[in-house]
Amino acid sequence: MIALLALFFPLSLTLACSQSDPRAEAWSQHYQAGRAALGQSRFDEAEQALAHALTLAETFVPDDPRYSRTAHQLAQLHVVRGELA
Repeated sequence: MIALLALFFPLSLTLACSQSDPRAEAWSQHYQAGRAALGQSRFDEAEQALAHALTLAETFVPDDPRYSRTAHQLAQLHVVRGELA
């Protein structure tokens, strides 16, 4: 049960944050598009979407988890490309 909750918590955070703020909705769209593109090895598209999501995440309150989540996905992209080891 705990594993199931851990699986759905990030999605619930994204949905809860996106319902009241247009910036949050835009972040969610770019973040999800970036993750989808990364999963399909469309790296240029993933980088563009995640970079836009990171710019939006910078506008949220300090320590908002969306910033670190987005930065982590960008780092994963660079690792997959062999740019970071």
